[in-house]
Amino acid sequence: MRLLRFWIPVALSALVWAGNGAAKTGYVDCSLGNKHRQTPLFLNACVSKPIGYLSCGEKVSVVSREGPRLKIVAADGVEHYVGAASISQRKNRFVPVDLPVPTEPYVPDCTAFRPKVSNPSPVYNPEPDYSDDARMNHIEGTVNLSMTVGTDGRPRDVKIEKGLGHGLDENAIKAVQAWRFEPALDDGQPVEKKILVEVNFNFEH
Repeated sequence: MRLLRFWIPVALSALVWAGNGAAKTGYVDCSLGNKHRQTPLFLNACVSKPIGYLSCGEKVSVVSREGPRLKIVAADGVEHYVGAASISQRKNRFVPVDLPVPTEPYVPDCTAFRPKVSNPSPVYNPEPDYSDDARMNHIEGTVNLSMTVGTDGRPRDVKIEKGLGHGLDENAIKAVQAWRFEPALDDGQPVEKKILVEVNFNFEH
């Protein structure tokens, strides 16, 4: 029974790699001499936040190259991504994994990882005018406003949430009313959304 338990996972692993002829053996690069250095591990080609790390010299199977990253299978048997320059064919010196480098710019399809609901983003936001009264009194700071951005990207119902006075609040409203936005999206469709914005006034001597 011990022999049977041992050979079943090995046979399954062999079937997986037999079906994927592109797999190559690689090692986490140690050429910089720092054996404690760790290589970031990513869930997919569309995220920039590591989900874990690989240790120097760790053996991996390289499945394919996708732009600046390699798709690999590490010891846990799960596909992940690492930087292409972090995996070497040799343990003792860095030799890039022999995979074709794309001739066209690599643009990953990240549609599935984009949030279904997005916030409005400004595409035109001119700065407000400084009032004479605020300039004379050396007033500076931030005016906080709330507004609703429509599906046409135009702000409405602009209100002061926290002001500075001295004519700066009025100038902030006037400036924001001229702003234009990419509207919020809900599952790809433009929607109205209420947001908070800050307008900064820095006194110039």
